[in-house]
Amino acid sequence: PSGKLPFVTSFEHDLPRYCGLKVDNLYKQALRRLESPRCRRLLALSEYARGEFLARNRGLADCDLLREKTEVFYGAIWPKTTRIGRNTSDCFTLTFVGHDFFRKGGLGILQAFKILSHEISQKNIRLRIASRLDIGDYATQADESMREFAIREIQSMENVEWQSNLSQEQVMEWFMQSDLALMPTLDDTFGWSALEPLVVGVPVIGTNVCAMPEIIGEDRGFQIRLPITDTGRW
Repeated sequence: PSGKLPFVTSFEHDLPRYCGLKVDNLYKQALRRLESPRCRRLLALSEYARGEFLARNRGLADCDLLREKTEVFYGAIWPKTTRIGRNTSDCFTLTFVGHDFFRKGGLGILQAFKILSHEISQKNIRLRIASRLDIGDYATQADESMREFAIREIQSMENVEWQSNLSQEQVMEWFMQSDLALMPTLDDTFGWSALEPLVVGVPVIGTNVCAMPEIIGEDRGFQIRLPITDTGRW
């Protein structure tokens, strides 16, 4: 805010943020506003976000002052329903949700599931995918050829169900029918798709990047260890 009133702001990853604009003067002005007494509190969505914010602005702002103003204020969701029991079918069900299929580890899921399907009867295991299979994400820059490859892989396996446009209610229903949720993401500022299954009692296979360790933890799922930077990015 550029007026005179005091303010509080929250952030998931970047702060200040100008929707992709890289204008030094705008950035510096915004930092001065965050340092000013008008800015009463900075609410980071995770410990990862707080660390990334301070690391990015080291040398550009008074990080001691910004650190004093910053605290972690975790995001939350309202599931609208609760899970009763577990998946009662004979089929062990794995569920992936996320339109950024490639950034969230979708290709690795397909490769691993193909191997698993050869070892376990296809009648006893299934993979559900809720995704548009979007391309061009910032982490992998997946192109149309990768999307076509993923579609061929999905269509080649009988025990894979793919839906591209589920409602939020349908997504939560899928999670409630699952034994495991999958989110082996390569980069995620927070990880809402990991939080959703957890609130209905479904453990998550994720990674150790960004805020994922804060969401999953040792008692709520499993972490695939990727090489990461000091701030937690792949």
